[in-house]
Amino acid sequence: MRDTGDAAPAVTGGVGWVASIRRARQMPMHLIRTIEECSLNAWPPLRQHLLDGWLLRFADGFTRRANSVNAIYAGQLPPEEKIARCEAVYTSLGQPCVFRITPLAHPRELDDRLVARGYRREGETSVQVLDALPAASEPDPACDLLAAASHRWLSLFAGLDGTPPRHRRTLESILARIPPPHTGAILTVAGHPVSCGRAVLEHTQIGLFDIATDSARRRQGYAGRLINGLLGWGRGGGARRAYLQVEADNAPARELYEKLGFREIYRYWYRVR
Repeated sequence: MRDTGDAAPAVTGGVGWVASIRRARQMPMHLIRTIEECSLNAWPPLRQHLLDGWLLRFADGFTRRANSVNAIYAGQLPPEEKIARCEAVYTSLGQPCVFRITPLAHPRELDDRLVARGYRREGETSVQVLDALPAASEPDPACDLLAAASHRWLSLFAGLDGTPPRHRRTLESILARIPPPHTGAILTVAGHPVSCGRAVLEHTQIGLFDIATDSARRRQGYAGRLINGLLGWGRGGGARRAYLQVEADNAPARELYEKLGFREIYRYWYRVR
């Protein structure tokens, strides 16, 4: 079960997209801003460049989140000039120019401008929150907490997620660069690891990432147990709210998160040149 929002097929607009925009407009913008800040910190690039309010991120092409432009605040330059400069930077690095479009994007018509330049839409992602963490319970002995950058966690996640060998060193480098407290987790059943994931704790927010379960062991409650273990770790560190990002078309994962009490607060997507 993969839920990073980095490998979804192209998605066009429609009723769901319109509803997500309306829902985002009804949410307190400070909450969206907090989740955006935390999620950017939780998945740092190898390099980044700030261009007049737009944050350009680079990680050797591994995941769109770490290789995209985030228009985080208004600047002074004309948008068309900034778009052209972003395209030049990514082209010089041999990478496609990718923009991540969120409710905070500046200017508001940025998505329309990219459409006019021929950018296609990909990777629609649902951002969800759990407003109150479940009450403390006895730790699950099958859930081991360990460093996400450890060889054991990396090997299991890369195998379950299908991470290409050429990107495994980049994955390790990204995990080693995460500033806030973070942990990995592995759920082991009958001596076999069946699920893994990781969490990042920033102040009172805990983000869940890279939840992956053995394809032969899905829909047996293992991912839920793993998530409860990560939430328990976060609660012990002072977390009061959890958030996650899940591919909008990943119905099984969204069903699981709904059962756990998560609710969608907004969506984002990518525009790819």
